[in-house]
Amino acid sequence: MIFQLEFNKNWFMQSSKEISEYGEVISTSNFTPKGWFEVEIPTTVVNGLVANNLYENPYYGINLKSIPGYKADITTQNFESQYKPKDSPYRVSWWFRKEFKIENHNKNNQYWIKFKGINYSANIWLNGKRIAGSDYVIGTYRIYDIRVTNFIKPEKNNVIALEVFSPNPDDLSISFVDWSPLPPDDDMGIWQPIIFYSTGPVKLNNPFIESKLDIKTLQETELIISLSLVNTKEKRVKSILKGKMETIEFQKSIELEPFENKEIQITPEEFSQLKIQNPRIWWPYQWGEPELYKIELDVFVNDQISDSTTIDFGIREIKSSINEHGSRIFSINGREFLARGAAWTPDMMLNQDERRDNYDIFLIKNLNFNVIRLEGKLASDNFWDLCDKEGILVLPGWVCCSHWEKWKDWKQGDFVVGKKSLRSQLLRLRNHPSLIGWFYGSDFPPPVLVEKVYLEIFKNT
Repeated sequence: MIFQLEFNKNWFMQSSKEISEYGEVISTSNFTPKGWFEVEIPTTVVNGLVANNLYENPYYGINLKSIPGYKADITTQNFESQYKPKDSPYRVSWWFRKEFKIENHNKNNQYWIKFKGINYSANIWLNGKRIAGSDYVIGTYRIYDIRVTNFIKPEKNNVIALEVFSPNPDDLSISFVDWSPLPPDDDMGIWQPIIFYSTGPVKLNNPFIESKLDIKTLQETELIISLSLVNTKEKRVKSILKGKMETIEFQKSIELEPFENKEIQITPEEFSQLKIQNPRIWWPYQWGEPELYKIELDVFVNDQISDSTTIDFGIREIKSSINEHGSRIFSINGREFLARGAAWTPDMMLNQDERRDNYDIFLIKNLNFNVIRLEGKLASDNFWDLCDKEGILVLPGWVCCSHWEKWKDWKQGDFVVGKKSLRSQLLRLRNHPSLIGWFYGSDFPPPVLVEKVYLEIFKNT
């Protein structure tokens, strides 16, 4: 990216019951959010109302029960298995709105907004225009990267507004099962960051650094760099991709057809410098140092930088197999290891707190754990970065005992949401050396039809 705006502050939130206008008005400067609640994102709706002192601290005593819409029947069902009461204030949509300005506009800039997590679906408006509807923006774990160049007003006031709808029990959403009570809003809201940024005419997408380590000697590795380049112009564009990692550099000329999305792979066969002798190896906690490398990737068009990214990654080799007892055995860098760990969860309102992340990793290490399980609660980017730096292995995946494993009740749309959710999270997490596997079943394996959908994503991601 060329630049990125600070986008987490100065949001305002309100129930659609309190608003008579529609999105084409709410998302303009003509609208005044009178009586709205100021929030920072990421946040759920209930979390935002607690932050505005509308409700008492739900973590204290039985205050959670006093929040309107509380699901009182906890004796027969888990919270997420129950529909919201008829008088729940979260059966209707809630609006999130922000005004922002773009300084130093360049006519060659392309503008993008990345939504990293919306629970559960949303209509998205920008400057009076709907840029995405709830038939497209649906799924807690999906990531959306939307080009908004034609909707932006350079050097003027811009307004973005999201109408967010909460999940129902038969949706593929976040579930705590019996780990924690679920707040009355079922954690509806914007639970991961929103990023506003710009590029030039060519955009760099989904970079992946794969290392192939010689596990017999641990003395040599090969790096394979995969990515895609997107030409946003209606004419052919010549670009140059440049990479730098410590003393290693490479560059490749790439021509893109109008509006082409081209898959690129940089290999040691083409650039011998990507075959590295005596690499620093990433080891898990108690086995060695979790060594990390940093690679910079830049795309140039007409000698001007069009897009760039920096990736931290580790050189390590993860393998797994089934032994004679039917148990899965993991090995790292050619050595079998005993997985010692427990499940991790955020708090019930999905707060992201870097200080708490540090405490949690400190606790994991002091318990002599080397693995944690993320069952449907896939954590913040900061948490994953800490696991990389501290050598904590992670086994993420979907959750049991909810609609994620009620496959016989899946609607046709659930197959689409499940498939695209998995792809979004694999693209998000695959560069983390701490990631050692993905459990697409938890208590039970999925049926063949669902497993085929998942395996297709693993094969093509």
